[in-house]
Amino acid sequence: MNWKVLIAIAQIAMKARTRIPLILFIFELLRQFDRSLASAGPKKGARRTGKAGYVYVIRDQTGDRWFKTGYRAKPPWLDSHLRASGEFVLIIPAKDAKGLEKGLRRAYAKGRKKREGFDLNERELRELLITAALVQVVAGDDLGMPEVDQEIVQVAADLLRQFQGRAAKIWMARKRSRLQPDHVDQASKSEPILNDFSAIPEIDWEWESVLDENYRDLPKAKGKAGYVCIIRDNDARRGKIFFDNHPVESIEAAFLEKSLRFPLEIVMILKVDRIKKAAESLLSPSERKEGTEWVELTPEELGEFRQSAKEEYVHGSLYVGPKTHWGLEKLNADNYRDYRKLKKPAGHVCVVQGVHRGKLYKIWETSHPKGLVEDRWQSRELNNLHDMLTVRKPIEFHVIIKCKYADSFREFLQERYHDRRRHSGWFELKRKQLAEIARLGE
Repeated sequence: MNWKVLIAIAQIAMKARTRIPLILFIFELLRQFDRSLASAGPKKGARRTGKAGYVYVIRDQTGDRWFKTGYRAKPPWLDSHLRASGEFVLIIPAKDAKGLEKGLRRAYAKGRKKREGFDLNERELRELLITAALVQVVAGDDLGMPEVDQEIVQVAADLLRQFQGRAAKIWMARKRSRLQPDHVDQASKSEPILNDFSAIPEIDWEWESVLDENYRDLPKAKGKAGYVCIIRDNDARRGKIFFDNHPVESIEAAFLEKSLRFPLEIVMILKVDRIKKAAESLLSPSERKEGTEWVELTPEELGEFRQSAKEEYVHGSLYVGPKTHWGLEKLNADNYRDYRKLKKPAGHVCVVQGVHRGKLYKIWETSHPKGLVEDRWQSRELNNLHDMLTVRKPIEFHVIIKCKYADSFREFLQERYHDRRRHSGWFELKRKQLAEIARLGE
């Protein structure tokens, strides 16, 4: 599993205090940056062939917030027509100018109004200036762009150091795995510079962090989109990445896989535009084919997870158990007639036993527990016809749990004890398992 990709992006995005799509674009910018074009300078620039060229953004003369983007094989500042159309805000020497320009469009897709134009708000304009300052810092030249405020330049310089640190860490980890111990010190003297950002894996999918305590309110993903959830076990030693249409599905799957060891820690919830592409980036081919396992995390990775969770989210990680996830409250089974009728999705999940059934139980969901006794058709499900008609108390309640989301909780319990399932929906439960169910609502 490629934990480092998610950790790096989350931390850098928070440090930059900017949107995730722009961070992904800057990743691509640093990989595509062409030093040979940058060193040519505004006066010595010559026309290039192939994919190499310059990506540019121009502030249109018709309005302060209207910008146009494009790419050229030769330095755009030498084009008199472009110079006359407005002021250059951003110029990037790139190995693949057309591809990088497409990435720039994706970063500002919501503000696009026509093919070459963007209508940017104040925050987006500041982000664009940070990108421009970043290019100036890397190139050591303004490349024909106007001078950027020093405060923005400092933000860009800090951001570049973080990217370089991430690339260096991944690069050195790979080198150490290939070198003998006595050669490690020698390798550390030649840490990578900007061109070594290729050590960070390719990311061709967009995502945004949507971790929130009200994760149930998130819309269900449609089409190619989906959610990536990073969940750790209750002792924070093992973790797993889940891919689903909604975080609730991932959380409930984690509950089942981790048995009754709760709570679990929700480290990140990411909404991605292409769930299959995300899985290809974060999982190996065997993991995608056979499924992922809960894997050990190194102390370094644990520290990075804690740091990213602390910095990325105001409330830190979410710690979730069945009680908070389904809104559970254990009720006294002897007083089943006294409880109020509930409307869906709320309800009562009951573990009930019919007479002459031995250790066989049913896990039932109902709006009111007494309905199981008074409704002859439901009672018939729990007993044979003779017992239902002749026995004064044909049903015994062992556990009653009030739930905000009753259907889902009932399905969880039925799946949790699927190995105890017998004929016609009956479960052969022992005293220990009855106590486990009751404990979930306490």
